[in-house]
Formats: sequence, structure tokens, C-alpha cells
Amino acid sequence: MELGDRFEVIFLQGGGSLQFLMVPMNFSCPGDQIDYIDTGSWADKAIRAAQNLDRDLKIIASSANLDRTYVPDLSKIPFRPQAQYLHFCSNNTVVLTQFHSFPDIKIPIIVDMSSDFMSKVISTTNLSCIYAHAQKNVGLSGVTVILIRKEMLAKISDNLPEFLDYRRVRLSLSPTCGEVAQQGADRLNTGGQI
Repeated sequence: MELGDRFEVIFLQGGGSLQFLMVPMNFSCPGDQIDYIDTGSWADKAIRAAQNLDRDLKIIASSANLDRTYVPDLSKIPFRPQAQYLHFCSNNTVVLTQFHSFPDIKIPIIVDMSSDFMSKVISTTNLSCIYAHAQKNVGLSGVTVILIRKEMLAKISDNLPEFLDYRRVRLSLSPTCGEVAQQGADRLNTGGQI
């Protein structure tokens, strides 16, 4: 991944499930519009978690009508211009569906890439936040990798608890060091980059 200095890289515990709450808590406030695409069980869990946070959540596209056996065409998705972000899972391993590109839209795009993170070259040009629980493709279980554009960090409310605030949690909560070190070693051994 070509991240340059545009992204912060954060290692946390809690897997993708914690990110289902941290994303809306960090990138929206109560009453804000947030858009989601439902393409499978993990997308559904992210939606259900965010629905508990008093946001104006709208499922703007879904493949539930055909048992989630396809992904919606991102070029035809009616995202809301006032939405704080669009969230979706890039890959549904249960039924083998995957988004192969990301739309160029005017709202931030947040992607759960747990199933395909570091498995292929992706362009981060249109992405504002990527998260992945590591055990699928990157390393040992217990570590979550979060990539956040620096300008997104400036939008976070100051009212969040320290352990749920992306700006402060990386300074106050130590992830399991052995797993992080193993991920780094694995990347060096394979020539991979984050």
C-alpha cells in the first residue's frame, strides 16, 4: 500500500467488532447522517452496532434481496451528500463476493477490509479509513490495523472516552506487542509494506 505521510497507522485490540463502534463514534456525532452498504454478516454487524449510537443511519444499498450473493454497483449508489461517511465491507468471504474498486465520491469512505487486507494492491486515493482484524491476512489474532487519513483525525469530537478516541488511544492503550512484532516481521520477510 502506498500510504505516504497521509495516513496514521494504528494497532489496537478488539478486532473489527470494536471498530464497528469506534468508526461512528469518531467520525460522526448524534443526529449526523451516516451511510452504510449491507453485503453480508459483517456489514450487518457494523450496521447494528452503529444503530445503537443515535445517528441518522441509512442503508443506501443492500444485496440482501438475493441472499447477499452479489455486491451493489458502487457507481450507482445514492449516497447522501451530507453523510459524514460511507461504510462498507470490501469482501464477503461467506459467499465469495468482493468490491474490486472504490467510488470517487465527495464523502469519506470507510472500509472494513478484514478479509482482503494486504492480499492485493489497492489504491487508497478514495479511502479515508481502512480497518482490518489481523488474523485473516496480516498476522496473529488479537490485533486490529487501522489506517486513517490525517485530516479525518482533526474531525473527531473532543467528548469521547480516551480508549475510544483514535487520536488518544494509540498513546494510552498498548496492543499485544508480540502480535504487532510478528506482523512487522512477517511483512519484512515477504517484502510487504503497510
